[in-house]
Amino acid sequence: MLLYLLKALIAGVIIVAVSEFAQSQPRLGAVILCLPLTTLLAFVAAHVEGTDAQNLSLLARDSLILVPLTLGFYLPFVIQPNASISFWLRFSSGLVIAVATVSIYLWRTGGFQIETARA
Repeated sequence: MLLYLLKALIAGVIIVAVSEFAQSQPRLGAVILCLPLTTLLAFVAAHVEGTDAQNLSLLARDSLILVPLTLGFYLPFVIQPNASISFWLRFSSGLVIAVATVSIYLWRTGGFQIETARA
């Protein structure tokens, strides 16, 4: 239980840092956001919790594929930033793009039952 609380606390600190820096120093917020801090912490936590090397390898491979597929989320925020499009419309449009690209990938590759290291 303590490990779960520690993970939640670290994730919360990262979210707070990014949102605070976004107001005054957007580039620094972006750097913190783009650092794979959660990935690093997730890999360490998985290792500490006993995940074997094969499953860590599968996690790394799928993450390497899925991360670029989710980058479409940012497109509505980058395209015409001064247009009178609300935040929520941009956010929901980006979410639709990210979910669509990941869903297409999962559909084309067999969903969540692609491969398991432990049988």
